[in-house]
Amino acid sequence: MIVELPEGMAAPESVQEQQPEIVEQEFRQPLPDVVSPRLDIPEVRAPISPDPVVAPPPRPMEPVNRALPQRPVEPPRAVSAPPAAGAGNAGDGPADDPQAQQREADYRTLVRSYIARNRFNPPRSRRERLSGDIGVRFVINRNGDLSGVEVSRSSGHQTLDEEAVEFIRNLNRVPAFPRDLRRSEIPLSITLRFSLQRD
Repeated sequence: MIVELPEGMAAPESVQEQQPEIVEQEFRQPLPDVVSPRLDIPEVRAPISPDPVVAPPPRPMEPVNRALPQRPVEPPRAVSAPPAAGAGNAGDGPADDPQAQQREADYRTLVRSYIARNRFNPPRSRRERLSGDIGVRFVINRNGDLSGVEVSRSSGHQTLDEEAVEFIRNLNRVPAFPRDLRRSEIPLSITLRFSLQRD
């Protein structure tokens, strides 16, 4: 750098060049003052219990859908025993109905009277001079047709037993069920008696 002096002034012996002073300044955006609130935390001075801490039992879970009512559990129904043989089929009247029992008893009496009117007179047994009582059982359907004819109690004479079964089969049918008798079939047992008359 050259410095010019006015006339009449002597230049100094040595002129030292002065270097400009460079000051580095940081330009930063000032941050706002953040004031955190002061929390008053009370000091707790509680004695420590020597007993262990026991957690309460968990609460039972509630049903998810509370709108639906819970249906009560019905107790199991008793299973009735199957009907005995010859007790009738489905659709029969109730066994504890007194009127139904009376209608069935009246019908059985009617069938026995019908068979008695067809007199039992076995020809072979008469010739052989056989006599006795024979128990015979069979099944009657609603139309009065007979099936399953067999000897339930023997007379002790095979010829007389066979003629008793043949006699019932030859009847073919008996009076049909009345309308108010609600049975599909009725088993019936009767006793046929044959005795020789003395002259």
